Amino acid sequence: MIAVTDSGRGFDPGSAEFGRGLPGMRQRAETLGALLEIESDAQKGCRWVLRLPLSEATKAEPTRTT
Repeated sequence: MIAVTDSGRGFDPGSAEFGRGLPGMRQRAETLGALLEIESDAQKGCRWVLRLPLSEATKAEPTRTT
């Protein structure tokens, strides 16, 4: 998971005014099998969360170093 948060002025993620930007980001995330979540409040900023699926290699036990 990758999360980015800011304390800016926020925006309406459902607005059509953003052209291909947000839909393009969602489409690229879907291509990877990921989910892009966008939360925004007009006065509190926004948070973008990209949830990536784990591959079989990353699900394996972590390697320990001594």
